[in-house]
Amino acid sequence: MSHNKINPTGRQKSIFFVHLLVYLIAVAIMFFVHAGQEKAAHGWVYPWHAWIVAAWGLAIVGHMCALWTSYEDPQMDIYNKQTQNG
Repeated sequence: MSHNKINPTGRQKSIFFVHLLVYLIAVAIMFFVHAGQEKAAHGWVYPWHAWIVAAWGLAIVGHMCALWTSYEDPQMDIYNKQTQNG
């Protein structure tokens, strides 16, 4: 039984790269906002953006894994035949 890798389409890749680009821009904005808050406070300010960066980064990794590590299920055809036959 062989497992065939599912190659992502060009559209799926472009959606991923848009997702990644928006993430990188948002991280840069949050970093500069936080740096401005620290400058205004003349000291340490809680790094509130770290939670957003970490959670969104994990979503990026999940998106990447779903796109480039997907395989066809060879048993799916058998399952579909069985469900159609009752």
